[in-house]
Amino acid sequence: MNRKKIAAGFISFALMMQSCVFAVSAAEENKTANFEYDDFSVSYSVTNSYGNTEVVSLTLTNTGNETIEDWMLYFEPNGDIQYVTNATEMTAENGKMYFKNNGYNADIAPSSAVTFTYAVNDCTEIPDYYALCQTRVEKTEGYDVSLSVGESWGDSFNGSIVITNHTDKPIEAWELSIDTNFTITEISNSWAATVTELDEYQYLLKGTYTSTIAANSSVSLGFIGVKSGEPEISSYSLTEVKEDTSKIGSSTSIENIKLSASTKDLLTTDDGKVYFYAKPAYDDVHEINLVDASNDIVLATMYDDGDYENHGDDLENDGVFSCVVTVDNAVEAQLSFYAEDGANKSSDFIIDVYEDISDESIDEMIAVNNALETFSESDKYKNLTFEERVDAIKNLLKQLSETGTEEYPHSLIVSSSITFDKNSNLYSFMYNCKITGFFEVINEEYSETVGMASSLSNENGKSTELDEATNNENNSYLGTAKIIYDLNVYDRKNNNFSYSLFKSYAEKWSKEGLNTTITADHSDGSDTTSIEELKNLSSYDYVVIAAHGADNNNNPLIAVSDPGNNENYKRYKKDLRSGRIVPYGESFCVVHSFFERYYEENELNDTLFFFYSCDIFGENDIIGYNMYDSLHSVGAETVVGFCNELHAGYGNDMLTDFTQQMIYGHTSGEAFNYANTKNKSKYTEIPVIAGNINKSWANATVKNGDFEPNDSSPRYWNYSGDVRILDSLGNYVHDNNLLFMSTGIGSKSDYNSSQVSQVFHIPENATTLTFSYNFISEEPMEWVGDEYDDEFLTNIYAGTSTSTVLRESTNTSTWYRTNITNFYGGDNTMYETQWKTVTIDVEQYAGKAIKLEFNVNNVGDNTYNSAVLIDNVLVA
Repeated sequence: MNRKKIAAGFISFALMMQSCVFAVSAAEENKTANFEYDDFSVSYSVTNSYGNTEVVSLTLTNTGNETIEDWMLYFEPNGDIQYVTNATEMTAENGKMYFKNNGYNADIAPSSAVTFTYAVNDCTEIPDYYALCQTRVEKTEGYDVSLSVGESWGDSFNGSIVITNHTDKPIEAWELSIDTNFTITEISNSWAATVTELDEYQYLLKGTYTSTIAANSSVSLGFIGVKSGEPEISSYSLTEVKEDTSKIGSSTSIENIKLSASTKDLLTTDDGKVYFYAKPAYDDVHEINLVDASNDIVLATMYDDGDYENHGDDLENDGVFSCVVTVDNAVEAQLSFYAEDGANKSSDFIIDVYEDISDESIDEMIAVNNALETFSESDKYKNLTFEERVDAIKNLLKQLSETGTEEYPHSLIVSSSITFDKNSNLYSFMYNCKITGFFEVINEEYSETVGMASSLSNENGKSTELDEATNNENNSYLGTAKIIYDLNVYDRKNNNFSYSLFKSYAEKWSKEGLNTTITADHSDGSDTTSIEELKNLSSYDYVVIAAHGADNNNNPLIAVSDPGNNENYKRYKKDLRSGRIVPYGESFCVVHSFFERYYEENELNDTLFFFYSCDIFGENDIIGYNMYDSLHSVGAETVVGFCNELHAGYGNDMLTDFTQQMIYGHTSGEAFNYANTKNKSKYTEIPVIAGNINKSWANATVKNGDFEPNDSSPRYWNYSGDVRILDSLGNYVHDNNLLFMSTGIGSKSDYNSSQVSQVFHIPENATTLTFSYNFISEEPMEWVGDEYDDEFLTNIYAGTSTSTVLRESTNTSTWYRTNITNFYGGDNTMYETQWKTVTIDVEQYAGKAIKLEFNVNNVGDNTYNSAVLIDNVLVA
């Protein structure tokens, strides 16, 4: 479908997501608070007070990528409203109050904000929940659309489209879709509306200054058109923005019980053993039931007793209740469970059961891939024109759907499934086992793209040699970065691998304070592990994915070089069945949903992604956000990439200029604008930035140092290993939530160490960094003085230097017997250092960025474990 911009242009409408992603704690003493949600934030500030009245300034900021249209904001002011300026107090159909724009400030562009003020009497507390409560709906009655034809000259004519509102309520933020028998070439009164051509004779009109049609009134949209016969509108539909009562009066989205499990999917041949975990948001609970949601039958009782062997609970008295259940996974199905204690109930947790893939099916898939690859590497194929190649691959696929190969004389793929996408040059087809595969027909005309045939050509005339890296003059630590380099990014014509160039990027950035690692060089043909690398990105601030990209029906694909051999087909059965990984020639592609499966909510804490790939944001000039949406849903903050095919020289320039500007301390938006302005491609690439354009690698100061958001993982902190957020441990509660990190306990026993870190600036006037901790361990007292010396380390990274500012260990710490918890394994004796508060002099880092890193490490064995509790990290 061709989306062509005409005349005044068009900005697409997108409603903001409502689930709270970041909730920053309020500072009651100065009556200010900041709250961050998906795609918008709210800043609350009491600017004046007299008697029992407070004057509140509220700023609503658009942190997303699309304009917020006709904003309506719900929250409970927790007092009696006296007056409102720059907004209007409204009453919803359910009787609840909310605030609405005043018309002139109805729309909020990305990175823009509106501020309104209200006075409130007897305010009991700062409001802590906000929701954008507008929604776009189709208007089915109460209006009509008419066409008026004016002067004609030849095939051209003047006309106007009139929308009439017959109701006693305004129509707001209207959008009108029409089918015609004429072409609109220009909007006469462009101040009134924009028009976008959706397809031939199909248009979308959107009100600008006429975005509100008053009650019992109409708007007229003048245009110049080209007619074919008598002009007429054959059909139309109109949408408007209205209040959404389902979001008005709702409480926070925090559940009383959160249910999770050790897996989200199973094969029909798996043993079916699943560990379930329930975390209640209340005290005084002793047992929780796990229930089959399909029939409400209780399957097991969940305990918080540390009995991992019998109950699946790996940490006693941590407020998380567990059980182990063997589920019925005999047939392909979707299983649903919930947790309840009689008074409270969790949301349903879904486990997908997929049919296993037989060895015979795997052999058949590999046979198809081998047949395609063998033919595409033959001299006969290479001597064909692109159009001839398309036909030749089609004929081969048809043959494989009828007779297969010499080794497999029967059909290997489903005949009716063979399709070709001329935009991406991708053939898709379905193997007999109902898995979709892809094959790309290489067009030599595009051999310079970052696709299966990529080149380090330099269309901008810039040198691809890197300048000599300078030392970080500010002595700041910027963060950690990972370059995922895939073998598909190379010049097939010249067999010219560009790994050395990306390695030089890593070396240069590291010297400048961005500690960068790169995947191993597999140009010798050794097996790669790209898929496994993509599963382990939670400890990085910046991730560069240099891989071939493609788009299949608005679904971006990332090519990986993991060989499509028998071992990998067996390893990735669940991913293949779910479509998260798809066969791609003799290797695989990863689909955007892959990230949603392998990361929990907020696990990619604030990570910035740069895709050196084609089509990550769509193709054919149509920008799509599926990759961003998936990454953002699991915590990624900003994603940079390209719509359409990416040419390597331009991609190199954009990557290096963008990264260098970030290193210099600019925000992601500033860095993107600089790189985009400086580099202009002669091809069709459209650079895109999605997410927070104010992203920087170093926070202004430490964020979430009290670990108060009640998540399972520490928001704003990078981490790896066994890391959890607890609201209690035994009969002990320390300022509500606290950080727990261990050497690997129970279900996390594969770990021998854990790390938690954050990069932030030390303000100019700051002198100290403080935090509280309690080191607990099974090692004392039997193993004091032995080689089993588990340790807790605190390191500060500044520039390229590292300083260990605190070390506790089995042999050096003072221990006190405790019974607050017990670890699975080891013995039944636990010791703690008791809570301590440490103060570190950071005056030397004032005005600079540092990385604060906590580590807990097993030393000597992994039978007796250790952990550390941390809270109240503060810079002052």
